[in-house]
Amino acid sequence: MRTIPHLGKTLLVIVLTLFICSCSKSDDDASPNTDDEIGNTDDDPNTLPNIVTLAESVDMLSTLLDALELADADLVQTISADGQLTVFAPTNDAFNALLNQLDGFEKLDDFDEEEEKALLAEILKYHVISGNVASSSELTDGKVLETLQTESLKINVDGSVFIEDKTDDLSEVVSADNNASNGVVHIVDKVLLPQAALDILFPKPSFVEIVVETEKLSLLEEAVLKVGLDEDLNAEGPFTLFAPTDKAIEELFELLGDSFTSFDDFDNFLELEILKQILLYHVVSGNITSGELSPGTVPTLLENENIAIIASNDTFVIGDASDVDANLVEIDKNASNGVVHIIDKILIPQEVQDFLDTLNPDDPNAGIPTIKELVEDSDELAFLIEALELTGLLDTLGEEGPYTVFAPTGETINFLFGLLGGSFTKLEDFDLDFEIDLLRQVLSYHVVPGVFTSNDLAIGNLNTLLDSDTIAIGAVNGSFFLQDALGLNIDLRVTDIPAGNGVIHTIN
Repeated sequence: MRTIPHLGKTLLVIVLTLFICSCSKSDDDASPNTDDEIGNTDDDPNTLPNIVTLAESVDMLSTLLDALELADADLVQTISADGQLTVFAPTNDAFNALLNQLDGFEKLDDFDEEEEKALLAEILKYHVISGNVASSSELTDGKVLETLQTESLKINVDGSVFIEDKTDDLSEVVSADNNASNGVVHIVDKVLLPQAALDILFPKPSFVEIVVETEKLSLLEEAVLKVGLDEDLNAEGPFTLFAPTDKAIEELFELLGDSFTSFDDFDNFLELEILKQILLYHVVSGNITSGELSPGTVPTLLENENIAIIASNDTFVIGDASDVDANLVEIDKNASNGVVHIIDKILIPQEVQDFLDTLNPDDPNAGIPTIKELVEDSDELAFLIEALELTGLLDTLGEEGPYTVFAPTGETINFLFGLLGGSFTKLEDFDLDFEIDLLRQVLSYHVVPGVFTSNDLAIGNLNTLLDSDTIAIGAVNGSFFLQDALGLNIDLRVTDIPAGNGVIHTIN
């Protein structure tokens, strides 16, 4: 208990203790919808303590008082002075929870530098609404409150009353309507943080830092440094970066032919300019999260060149000047200057595609791995590789085609063996000619002549390499699925994996 500098302090302490006890309220009572409001709204304000004095008598607010004194003495005076204030007061546990999240701040006294005290003062001001006494009945869902710090808070009523700050976590009002002579105090279970404090306490990495820290983007890092775009990508922005994986960039080398096996081979002005154009084509102005993607074209930082956002089942693919779209592999990696989405294909602008076509005028897919080569390189399709080799179908998938392959992944082997009974527990058990022929029929049923991307799918039937047997295509809520002769529904997992002689979709 802090000393209260008034005459008759012992009596006043007793009175305040009784007052607080009468004001205490359970979490359920914190809702403004309850009839049992905390505090005596009929009391003469002149007989009530001010907000600071009120807080001094509540044990769970001792850290808040320490923070006020440490951060800014003027702020203590502001909250003590006559006025019309609403204060959201974090508990001691709320401050401890915040300190546990911070590096280098184990206790409140670690805010000992002047700039750190100023930061603490900004956080505390964010809890104060000046010129407005908002009782619990006025804390209605969706209401926005402007704080003394200048950033806003938003009220969220869902059973209890919650306060939305600039973080992703809500703060709950655990004791409402604690009346004071100069306003009202609502006790909350989380320290509220404005964006200005978040940017300092939890700084986001820049684009370049995300690229450097992400293992599968090591070749993109090399490319950015090669053409000197690192400073551009560290600019204020905001930008949206569609970042191709290492595997996607390796496919670019294959497109360019044997003369390009690494970025060291980009050694003259023209080649470096082409590489720079390709990289700029992956960057869009604005902070476009996955939830904000919508069908249409979006201009890139490469002048006069757009990429296409294309709806595909319940997600989107990215279209460029080539015939193959890019899939989103990882989404919403937040950066200090925008957002990064990782994609599985390098995006090719029209001018570069025209150049690539001159390298292989008769075969625009030259250099892209065939379905056979992609299957052979995939650990996830190890069972399929063995089965295709055993049945002699692997070489077929290396031919001109084109083909669409619905590729079962490794775990589906158990399903197949379960259907065939206990005599088949491994591929080596297919050792008789009729057994291998049976397996060949099953695999041929997964291959469709022609190219059918996810955008080409429609309700109906697809012919397969198994004579007259077809695969049925169905849809639920806009998402397509396959149906085989058993009537089982098969989900598409990864779609539109491009190959030089067709496309692969993996299934479950």
